[in-house]
Formats: sequence, C-alpha cells, structure tokens
Amino acid sequence: MEFNDSNLSSAYFDFLLPDNKNISDSFFIPISMHPIFYHRNTWAEVVEEGKRIQSIFMAGNFNAHLYGKSNEFNFNVIPRPKLLAILQENNLTTEIKALDTLEGAIKQDAHQKCFIVNTENCRIPINQLRNYLNRFAFYLSCPGVVMPYCHNIVEAMSAGCIPLVQKEYANMMQPPLTDKLNAVFFNTAEDLPQGINMAYNMDENTLTTMRKNVMTYYQNHLTPTAVIEKMLSGDFKKFYLLAEQTSVKHFVKAKGKLN
Repeated sequence: MEFNDSNLSSAYFDFLLPDNKNISDSFFIPISMHPIFYHRNTWAEVVEEGKRIQSIFMAGNFNAHLYGKSNEFNFNVIPRPKLLAILQENNLTTEIKALDTLEGAIKQDAHQKCFIVNTENCRIPINQLRNYLNRFAFYLSCPGVVMPYCHNIVEAMSAGCIPLVQKEYANMMQPPLTDKLNAVFFNTAEDLPQGINMAYNMDENTLTTMRKNVMTYYQNHLTPTAVIEKMLSGDFKKFYLLAEQTSVKHFVKAKGKLN
C-alpha cells in the first residue's frame, strides 16, 4: 500500500458537506486512543472485568479558553465546558478533586452519579485510566478541542464503557453509533439530564447487552488491528486522515465556498 496525494486526504469532514461525492469506496481512519497508550503498549492490556457501578464517568480538561467555540460553531456539537455547566446547573455532577475520593465512591458502589475528574484539579495516571473506566457503566463522551472526535471515546469503549454522547457526535463516528444499541444519545443541552436519567434506570440485562455491543464495535472498528486490516483490504480507493486543526480548516473553507 502506497499513500500519495491522489489517495490520501486530510479533508476528513468532506462527508458532512451537502454536495459530497460518493464516499462508499473511501475509508475514514478513525480517532485513536491518546498516542501514549500505544507508545507504552498499554492500549491492549487486559482490564479485568469487575463489578461496575451504574454511574457516569468523565476525566479530562474543561478549560473554557482551550475548548473554544469551534465545536459549537462548525459542527453543532456542545463544547465540554458548556456540558459541565449544564451538569452543574442541574446539580447532576459529583466533582472529584482527589483520587482517594473516587476510590471511596467506587468501594461504596455509588450508583446514579456523574463523576467528573477535572484534570486541572486531579489527574489520573494514564496507565491507571482504563482500570478506572472499567468500574463504570457509562462515559460522558465530551468533544475535543476543535472537533467532536476525542481520544477519550476510544479509551472508554476499549474498557466497555457505554458512551453517553450527543447525537451529532455519534453520527460522525465511522460507522455511526446507535442509540440504545452501543450508546445513549442526547440531542441538545436540554436533553442531557433526560439522557442521564435514562442511563441510570436501565436494567442489568440491557446494560450487559449494550456493553457487549460496545466491545464489538471497538474490536471491529477502533483497534489498530481492525484499522490496518481495512486499510490493506483493497476495498478502498481513498483514505481520509483525521488531522485535527488541518481537517477542521479544510471543512470551514469548503463550507465557505458553498455559502
């Protein structure tokens, strides 16, 4: 396989354009875990399945300056500082400022809570992150800095966490995630509390089935093995590389030409 300007493009968001050409013969290389997982070869470490609490978890940065307006303006996706504000306004968040507090909540089987670990206050060592993910049923899949895709959704799914994710974001996954199959959707900021309530009230059989579906999706579409197999399959003529700011700039420019 040889990549060149004729078969490799960083205009990743072409599929969102109203006049996009037939892309059935194109492969969109997906977002990965954070690169350090692969550098340390911890991405595939077996995470022992333990008892999960029926709560929501999210660990990440919520800096409003860093996570600006690109997601909302360009993709109609709610930026993570705004998601946090919605949770706070509705008294739906339990913010963790020390790992001992998180450990205590897990040991006490703290169900029906939304645990937020803001890295500006508390940081989970990256080699321990998947072990924490493995203790929660759901993960609040917040968008990245300038685009919806973020490493955290892959890391969470690799540990069997069911994504709680905005529909706009879920539909951009390749292939799209499906509500109540391998994700729980919310549509707007106003819908987020309803989505959380739905997650809290799922029965154990539904949770088990959805968790299996999440792992199937991850194994089939997001592991390095699955991605490489598809790239070498010969089924695709063009490949789209997710190049963050560069891909967003392509998209903004293309939209501008259409307006």
